[in-house]
Formats: sequence, C-alpha cells, structure tokens
Amino acid sequence: YLEAAESLAKKAINQNPDIVIANQTLGMVKIAQDDIEGAVAPLRRACNIAENSVNLTLLAQALLRLDNKDKEAEGLVNKALQLKNDYGPARLQHAIILEGQGKNEDAYMELKNIALDQRGSDWHAVAGNILEHQGDGPSALQSWSQAIQLDPRNPEPYKKKAQHYQMRGDGALAIAEYHTGLDILPNDTEMRLELAELAL
Repeated sequence: YLEAAESLAKKAINQNPDIVIANQTLGMVKIAQDDIEGAVAPLRRACNIAENSVNLTLLAQALLRLDNKDKEAEGLVNKALQLKNDYGPARLQHAIILEGQGKNEDAYMELKNIALDQRGSDWHAVAGNILEHQGDGPSALQSWSQAIQLDPRNPEPYKKKAQHYQMRGDGALAIAEYHTGLDILPNDTEMRLELAELAL
C-alpha cells in the first residue's frame, strides 16, 4: 500500500507540485517507512502551500522525530494550536516538546487535554515515555503495551519496552522486544545496534 501511495503522490507532484494532498501523502508515507529525513521536504512544501494545523503538525512531527528539541517544531506546533486549539495531534506533539525539555508534569497535563477518542497508539507511547521519566516503570510498560495493542505496526513502543527491560537487566525480554520491532522496521539501525550489543 505504501509503495502505491508513494508512486501516486509522486506522479501527482510531477504534474503539479502545488497539490497539497499529494505532498502531505508523500510526507506521511515517508514517515511510515521510517524515512523521516525524506518526509521533511514534502511536508514543508505542503505547509508552504496551505498553512493549516494538519500540515504544521505533520511537519513538526517529522522534525521532532529527528530531534526532540527542535526549535522550529515548537514554533510550528504553537501556530497549529493558535489555528485550532483542540487539535489533538498538535497537542500530542506539544507534549513531546515539553517532555524533551524535561517538563514531564506539563507534558502529562497536555496529554490529558487530548480528547479520549483521539488517544491512539502514539498517545499511549508518549504517555509511557513520560511515566518512565517520572519513575513509574510498571505504568510505563502498561502504556507501551496499550500502544502496541492499538497499532502493532508502531515500532516506537517496542523500542521503549526493550530499552526499559535492558535497563532493568532483563536481557531476554529486551531481545524479544527488539526482534518484534525489527520485524516491523527491518532497517532501523538504532534497534539493530542495540540488539547486537545485547546479544554480545
């Protein structure tokens, strides 16, 4: 599906580079393929054509995946929230920014501001990260497991669970999580390296 979406989006962009949805789709496909750097250019183009909360948030999401302290991303999220204050995905990225700044309480409050029907896999993954920073390992694990239940193809919670088990000194559980994560994203070098270190 991703390959088909990618080729359709590229065709459309070749015919007319100003089609917002084509740039948006290409960026989202790149994120799904874990090619975050490849996602930035089309998402930036989508933003330049139509500066709405969806495009601003998608670009911020890509930038934060590359660096969770990205200054530009913070500006984009603030702009998205000015346009639409209750836009859940923008609030989620804002929580990630606050977490990156070490403001875990604020990040958790921001997560709680997101409507229940907008709390998907990513919401639970971020909640798990914040809970871990607050020193609540069991709740963090529960949250990451919930994230996996909602979207088994989201590699982030597998990675976090593996790192958590690793720090706890539970190598076998960590290895299992890395293997599952790599089934989803076989070319994730970070996971490969951590798995190799564990195996040694």
